Amino acid sequence: MAALSEGGPAPAADSGSEGALAAVAAQSDGERAGATVSAGDALTWRSWPAAERPGQAVVVAVAILAASFGLGMYWGDPVLGGIAFAILTLSLAAFFFPTRYRIDGTGVEATSVFGARRREWSVLRSYVADARGVTVSPFARASWLESYRGLRLLYSGPAGNRDAVVAAVAERLAAMGERKAR
Repeated sequence: MAALSEGGPAPAADSGSEGALAAVAAQSDGERAGATVSAGDALTWRSWPAAERPGQAVVVAVAILAASFGLGMYWGDPVLGGIAFAILTLSLAAFFFPTRYRIDGTGVEATSVFGARRREWSVLRSYVADARGVTVSPFARASWLESYRGLRLLYSGPAGNRDAVVAAVAERLAAMGERKAR
């Protein structure tokens, strides 16, 4: 984990994809490398699994192309193959496109090329940390709704900033009262 103190916070992005693309393009060299940036009370970093694991990205891209081509041939229509390609690629958007994360005093935010998702600390009740990221949840116990109402924060690199992210989430949730890790 690399901590950078200069430069201040990354530019804010609106919820549109153009703003998110501009925010990703305007990030400092440290953030592009996946470094964790502490700007005052906020912790900001970027995760881009496809760039961090290029071999796996190539295998997944080839599989998507093969499946799309095969489906287009099976259905006898290249347009349907193109639709299959779009659906498969978009279903793996968190893998193929970079996501910028921010933990601050008011909540957590994930900004990608498709928009921003934010959860305030006041609605979050628990978190689960694993090898690839932290899931913050509005539920005290495990629920199938977590994937819709919670927020997944991926670490930069192979758990490169795990300790900083888990500590920031645990500290903020502990400050809110009876909130805990599961």
